[in-house]
Amino acid sequence: MLEDLIWKYQILAFEHVIFALMRGNRDCDHGKHKSTLGFLDYLLFQSEGFSSRVKHLMSLNFNHRYWAEDDYHEKLMKYLEQYPEFFEFEAFAMKGYETVKEILEPPSAIHMPIYYSNVITRTLPILDLLISRLIELEEKEILAKLLDNYGCLYPYHQTLLSYVRDLFHYYYQSETIRDPVISKKLVHLLDLNEYDIAPELLQYAKDENFPENLFDENYFHRVFHKLADYMSPKKCAPKSDPKQPERHYCEIANPVVQALYIACIEILASPIEPQHIVTAALNTVLGRDLKNVAVQPIVIHAIALLFSFLPIDIFLLGAFNELITVIKTDPNLLQNSSSCTLERQSFKDPRIPPTQSTFNSTPQPLPFQPLFASLSLEDMLRPVGLNSDPFSSESEPNKTMMFPYIFNDYLFNLYNYGTNVPNSFLTFIHSLLHYSNTDMLEVLFTNLMARGDGGITTDIQVLYMCALVGPVLHRLDKSPLVLKQFLLHILELLHEVTSHMRTEEITVGKSTEALEQIYDFLNHVKPLLDSDPDFMHQIQNIVRLMKPPVQNRLCGFICQA
Repeated sequence: MLEDLIWKYQILAFEHVIFALMRGNRDCDHGKHKSTLGFLDYLLFQSEGFSSRVKHLMSLNFNHRYWAEDDYHEKLMKYLEQYPEFFEFEAFAMKGYETVKEILEPPSAIHMPIYYSNVITRTLPILDLLISRLIELEEKEILAKLLDNYGCLYPYHQTLLSYVRDLFHYYYQSETIRDPVISKKLVHLLDLNEYDIAPELLQYAKDENFPENLFDENYFHRVFHKLADYMSPKKCAPKSDPKQPERHYCEIANPVVQALYIACIEILASPIEPQHIVTAALNTVLGRDLKNVAVQPIVIHAIALLFSFLPIDIFLLGAFNELITVIKTDPNLLQNSSSCTLERQSFKDPRIPPTQSTFNSTPQPLPFQPLFASLSLEDMLRPVGLNSDPFSSESEPNKTMMFPYIFNDYLFNLYNYGTNVPNSFLTFIHSLLHYSNTDMLEVLFTNLMARGDGGITTDIQVLYMCALVGPVLHRLDKSPLVLKQFLLHILELLHEVTSHMRTEEITVGKSTEALEQIYDFLNHVKPLLDSDPDFMHQIQNIVRLMKPPVQNRLCGFICQA
């Protein structure tokens, strides 16, 4: 009866019935799910109503590249001659489009001509939703059958690349989509002649016995560098293969965005565990790969852009955990910065005659300013003994040399042979936050506050944490609570670090390079804070516990906070 109502009398639309069966039952009753799946199995596979129409449509050899199809309408008319479609319940009285078996009272309205649509094209978006629903229900058998029987329709999909990428992205943690059988069939939905997909993934999708060990670290390095080439204006081309369509006919006309979606599929469709993918990406960023060579900045930006499009809980948390490990264990961050001398300077306005001054007749002193001692080349290159005291004066030249390279521009370090792990990671995080939304910022802040303690013992580590988030603090105007909690965390770390520093390093007139920059950072953040009495009280309580020279340097921040 249901089949007759759909195909013979055309009272019910096939796509509406499939949609109702898919969405109508949302509870967890296993028996109802089986009943619904039974109806779907009958209408899609056992009944010939829809499958015969699909076979006939495919036999007409429609070109899925619509701009290259010369007689699309003629082929559509051939299909409708064999399977006519009606929309006003007059199908029982019709035989084709010409013969009327019965006179209709009242007569039907004049039909608009059909130029594009048919039941198959109208059902294709419903199949998208059905695939998602079957993944949620973990019905692998009927999902595999659906992809086998009707995967041939997907080259006619309007946004196929985006659809496949979204499936892998949103359901990546599902055991169903991680099943190699299902993931290979989803990759097969793509028109492999239209996209520049990695040959390993193509072979993996075609060959059931393809060895998974070919998805090694070199595979991911090639994926990252290919995306970087598309991002580079010097290497990006309209298309990499003459078989591919022209750019203005592609689903995504922007070559970088299209390459980004393809890279997401190449990552998510591979049978490799996410932690190994994160390790391969960080090895590339930090120069830990087999070549042990620092990469160009465009490669780091490409990896950051790619990671901003991957599932946060799976990929980015692993990267943030590695960041915390670098902060706590990297030798370049595990020693305090060089000391500097602060001197008072008198301020005189040259526009005022010598007989007058800016305020009454007493010159006003400026705050303490850092005055860095000059070092000779011999002092800077003097090695530090393995058994020497890290706080002794002999270690000052080594710290003075390495400290700037941690916070230098990455490109400057690259061309001056000064690349290092903290600086590379800092560049990667800045690029990642630039491409990400505010949710990503909150995840980073949460991880830094949750795990960024215990191993923080130097002023350079505290400054490094400030440098990580400094460029994106202005984006937290809608999340002031996160910013306040982070600043309180920085002040607590500052108190812990300075309390263990020697008195000679922080006293009246002396400080360290990193501490001075931390003070500058805190004063830079002042305009972003609102006048919250409770927050001011918490800040004052922390600052009161610090050493007097540090309290003196933070007095302006307390007054403004």
